[in-house]
Amino acid sequence: MKKHLVIFLAALICTAQLSAQRHEKKVLFLLPFHVEKAGSYETIKSESDIYNNKSYEMFGFWEGAQMALEPYNKDYVKLKVIVRDVSTDELKLQAILDELKDEDIDLIIGPLFGKPFAIAAEYAKEHHIPIVNPFSNRNDFLEDNPFVYKLIPSVAPRPQTLDKLLLSNFGDYNLIFWTNENTKTKDQPYYEIYFTNKGKDYATVALKDGFQELKKKFVPRKKNVIIALFDNANVAVIQQLQNLALLEDTTITLVAPESWLEIKNIGFNYFNQLNFHYFTNYFIDKDNPAVKLFADEYITKFSSYPDISRFSYQGYDITDYFISLLINNFDLSKVDTKPLSFEFDFSKEEGKGYENMHQRLIKMEDFQLKEVK
Repeated sequence: MKKHLVIFLAALICTAQLSAQRHEKKVLFLLPFHVEKAGSYETIKSESDIYNNKSYEMFGFWEGAQMALEPYNKDYVKLKVIVRDVSTDELKLQAILDELKDEDIDLIIGPLFGKPFAIAAEYAKEHHIPIVNPFSNRNDFLEDNPFVYKLIPSVAPRPQTLDKLLLSNFGDYNLIFWTNENTKTKDQPYYEIYFTNKGKDYATVALKDGFQELKKKFVPRKKNVIIALFDNANVAVIQQLQNLALLEDTTITLVAPESWLEIKNIGFNYFNQLNFHYFTNYFIDKDNPAVKLFADEYITKFSSYPDISRFSYQGYDITDYFISLLINNFDLSKVDTKPLSFEFDFSKEEGKGYENMHQRLIKMEDFQLKEVK
């Protein structure tokens, strides 16, 4: 197995570059395969061990990308794909960019880490090459660089989105900001500013003050909306969630970070009882026929399951969208793709890059996660 995996990873970087010389449109993927660490496979005894190996950190992304590339490998689409292994080594990245300077690249996807992406973005700006930032929340990449596409939306519009999709349906509701001075989320000031400007009163209660203080903020006969503005989920959080779920004659809607779904020692039944809502950057509807078809084809091709945590769906969506954008000369209005995990709605300010503005609000209903639209 070790020999097979080492050869496979090493060949990936070469064969992708050498694909069909006739292609004219050139796409460069800069992904962290950590090929230099591909020799240490002694501990691999199962498929789960393979995906815990650093060299397979983003392999699901590349597998999904290959699924998206397949339909374009036709005579009528002139496409050349170049793949390079880039993680955090800035000197290695610079060497790759120097090596490819005569290739006339038309689109760059990656790198995935901040400092290398900044270097690649500057290179893209100098050479007028559109470049895709798949997973960063940083907005500084957009400044003075009209060639950057940032896919992760800012958290700033979340309060307005929550108001539009959820709160506007509640009529008279009681708003509570649940805070923790130790781990504030980035969107806390946006919530405070938005509802203050809207003239909507809200109560604030700190986690350290305990459940009884939180309970005092509830208003009978109103929908009590708790917005949790902290990430960490410790024992105190678990206890208070359990107490909230046990309350009778109190209508509660909890809006909290997506990471709370990973809290150990608390069942989904608590979230279900609390009408749990969260924002996410990507989400798949497992009942979607297109998702099911993709999963079937993926399993057939790679003998493994696609997973959003391995970025399989994201690799497909990003590649599919931007190859379509590329062959349509970067006219956003002409892109006709149906993403499985992402939603794209780009906005651009003068002199800056493109930022995805689509906010995705997910709710738990009858123990199922569904997107609020």
